[in-house]
Amino acid sequence: MANKEQKSNRETKKKKKPAKKDSKDSAKDAVSTTAKVPVFKDPTKTLWGKIIVWILIFGMGALIIVALVISIVNNAGGI
Repeated sequence: MANKEQKSNRETKKKKKPAKKDSKDSAKDAVSTTAKVPVFKDPTKTLWGKIIVWILIFGMGALIIVALVISIVNNAGGI
């Protein structure tokens, strides 16, 4: 019975290998934590951001329509 207890103790006392450091961990250690990183808001979350985005979208669409009208008017005199 003593042999069985010794075997079970040996199996539970196996040495664990030290954990390897990932390259990500070493990169994190190299980065300075004293630098301040600016925080930017998503422009589509604010009222003025939404207004500006919609103006840009409608402006691009209107520019295509205006260009089409100008090209038709300039070309109509030549026909």
